[in-house]
Amino acid sequence: KKNYNYLKIKNINEYFVVIIPAIILHWHFAFISDFLSTSFYTLGDDWIQFQKYAREIVLNNSWLLAGEEIFYFRPALRYFFAIYHIIFGESGYSFKIIEVWLIIFSIYFLVKILEYYKLSLVDQIIFAATILILFFGEKYRTLIGRGISEYYGLFFLSFSAFIIIVYKLNINLKIFIIALFGIISAWLREEKILMALSLVFLFFNNNNSIYKSNFFTTFFLVIYKNFTRILIFSLITIIGFPVLFELRNY
Repeated sequence: KKNYNYLKIKNINEYFVVIIPAIILHWHFAFISDFLSTSFYTLGDDWIQFQKYAREIVLNNSWLLAGEEIFYFRPALRYFFAIYHIIFGESGYSFKIIEVWLIIFSIYFLVKILEYYKLSLVDQIIFAATILILFFGEKYRTLIGRGISEYYGLFFLSFSAFIIIVYKLNINLKIFIIALFGIISAWLREEKILMALSLVFLFFNNNNSIYKSNFFTTFFLVIYKNFTRILIFSLITIIGFPVLFELRNY
């Protein structure tokens, strides 16, 4: 009897090794026309505003003003685009393909969290396939490469959850890194500050029996037992946004 075990996927990494090259190749050919040239967008949309502000930063060295005396329009993404154009020139390909990688890494981080909690391989693959189809096979795919902040926010928040739950690191250093990522996420899109602040509770997701009671008891126990760390995390994040944001504006 022949052994067909070599045909079976043994872990989630093998799934990504199979599927990711095909995704990257598809989007590579979709964006290749912009490899040596800039991209043109319709007037009035978010993405052309980000590019306009990035142009101000690069050509006029206007890193503080960045196109607006008062930030009315999500400030962080213009700096990402400015850095891309400094490194890659006028090429529109760079920031378009980077968005694809942001989605892929975000999904990978989330799946590794499922793996950490020992969900079955089938569950991990179903989750990964569902999210990949959502982003690359449905309406979202028409927005990939346009230059919107959602994919960046997704990346920093999923990376934060991965670092908190899976990655082995000193907890105080984790708190600082996650606070920094939370600040970046909020500067990318303002409402993400609430999600960034809520990430602190992932630090205390452990097997201690006191965390296995009802939700409200657990919530207050976590705050009571980890008040100092939660306070430091919240202060760093809030100073980064909105305090620093308002100081820059006024």
